[in-house]
Amino acid sequence: MGFDLNKCYSHPGKLLKVHLENVASLSKRITSSDAAGLVSLFHDIGKVNPNFQQKLNGSCPKGYDHHAYLSAYAFLMFLIKQCCVKLTFNRL
Repeated sequence: MGFDLNKCYSHPGKLLKVHLENVASLSKRITSSDAAGLVSLFHDIGKVNPNFQQKLNGSCPKGYDHHAYLSAYAFLMFLIKQCCVKLTFNRL
């Protein structure tokens, strides 16, 4: 299952791709942190969730329709794959 950033929205009438680019650009203007720039690209990427897209269109989707956890998960997977971050999970 794929998605097209040119067809996904962050807010009603605002393309997700444009929103992410604008936030990344703003991040570069207000900080020199590469990490902040990278995080800005991922902060709303979970909005590609088809259920979230339906919700933006005024529908009442069945299933998970939020984006925050998906955005965080996408960023975590990026770090693990691209930056070779090794995580150790301890049992409680």
